[in-house]
Amino acid sequence: MIFVMPMLSLIIVVAILLAYLPSTVPRKTEAGTEEEGAANQLHEPEEKPLSSLMQFETCWFLINLVVYGLHMALVESFLFIYLLQEFQPSASATLLSASTAVSVVFEIFVFMGCGRLFEKGVDLRLLLGICQLICALRLFLYAALPPSHPELVLLVEPLHGITFAGMWCCSVEYGRRLYPQRHATKAQALLDILYYRVALGGGAFLWGIVLNAEVFTFRAMFQAAAFSMLVWTSIWGAGWILFAQVSAAKRTTKTTSSPMPARLPTILGSSINDNRNNKPTSLEKQQLNEPSDV
Repeated sequence: MIFVMPMLSLIIVVAILLAYLPSTVPRKTEAGTEEEGAANQLHEPEEKPLSSLMQFETCWFLINLVVYGLHMALVESFLFIYLLQEFQPSASATLLSASTAVSVVFEIFVFMGCGRLFEKGVDLRLLLGICQLICALRLFLYAALPPSHPELVLLVEPLHGITFAGMWCCSVEYGRRLYPQRHATKAQALLDILYYRVALGGGAFLWGIVLNAEVFTFRAMFQAAAFSMLVWTSIWGAGWILFAQVSAAKRTTKTTSSPMPARLPTILGSSINDNRNNKPTSLEKQQLNEPSDV
């Protein structure tokens, strides 16, 4: 049933999409009438969303998404194995299911509250930094669980609502602001690929190699991941500070190095050099519609 029920649910979702989702999105033109999105796009200039990938702000944001996912892969892929192998008595199937239920319930509240924070204009970089710190705390708490009390994991699972739901909301909102509106779908696909495929998939592979080689125990791995997350949070914050300083220096240099105009225009269009003794020039006379003999 674990495999059959998601399959049936997915079939229902696909049927709803095929039956009710329009193939094109109506858009309002300048005259206020609605036209098909595909026809509208023919008259819109082509934009290049990949050009924004070369900017520091975009690269730093995407790198953080991958690094964050590599740490979350330890929780997503190995938490249940940790609870089954490192505790006496080991965690029951009911406890494992309850831990998932608790994490999902708290996700709902975070998803509902993130929109209000965005409306208030809270800095997304600050929110992502808070998610990183809470993720480090969550990893450390997993390592500190008493070996004889696996049920205490239920006290840690509420943090999943922040470490995943909060991070994902901020990432999606950040991607929406970085990319043009017409490329929102491409931006969402890029985030999905980097986090779920590259980060979580690659993280599960790398942590599995470490476990298979018996270099670290589960507890040591959670401790190492918590420490590395703190280190990355410091590097990530330092990168933004350095970026702000470099940007400010470039703006200052551009302002001070801009040449002054050789001839300063006056209100009438002539220059100060032509306005000796406050006498009007011939150009001023013409602009004032005065006769040349006055």
